[in-house]
Amino acid sequence: MNLSLGEYQALVAKALRGVGYSWGMTEDGAFAIRWLAARRIPTPEIALRLLRYVDSSDVSTMASNLDGVADGHALCPLSIGASISDQAGCEVLALSPTIEPVLIAPFLAQTIGPGSNLSYEIKWNSSRCLVTAETLELRGELPTSAAPVAISRGGAQRELGTLAEQRVHRVEVASNAMDELLRFAHRVYAPATDESRQGAGAGLLDKD
Repeated sequence: MNLSLGEYQALVAKALRGVGYSWGMTEDGAFAIRWLAARRIPTPEIALRLLRYVDSSDVSTMASNLDGVADGHALCPLSIGASISDQAGCEVLALSPTIEPVLIAPFLAQTIGPGSNLSYEIKWNSSRCLVTAETLELRGELPTSAAPVAISRGGAQRELGTLAEQRVHRVEVASNAMDELLRFAHRVYAPATDESRQGAGAGLLDKD
């Protein structure tokens, strides 16, 4: 299915909420997914890997402590990204195994002021991505499981000048991925009860 970025962001937000994220983290996560999608990163796969992991875990155990280590099995990239945003960036940060570390990139980009020549590098396994205020370049492969992460800030944007021209405004979501996103998203809707059905609408008779 072909969705606008706005439609896609709204769907992802519901799915994130469906697996137990707070409303604030849900909004942050949906923004991060949209930011990456606009830059041609394969976000349906990223979103689903994150959703599946969180759904089988306790999201409260995935938040980082001050040492960059989670109480649970892996760090949540949305928690890390939000923390970095709150601190207006970072210089160097080493993290224990983190799920979908590329999701940290949009939060890093937000901490770089317009017109700044600052950039960030996020490394995992043998791959990395370079991030500026507006652009991202992936070098290597996205991890399919939790991986240790190193983040560093630098002053050179390197070969990122042309990437801003490659933005897209719509996202193609495969039918099986769409079905799974919808299953997570539908959890935010309360099931109907006899009482809610009786109280819905104005009824068939207008007595005014």
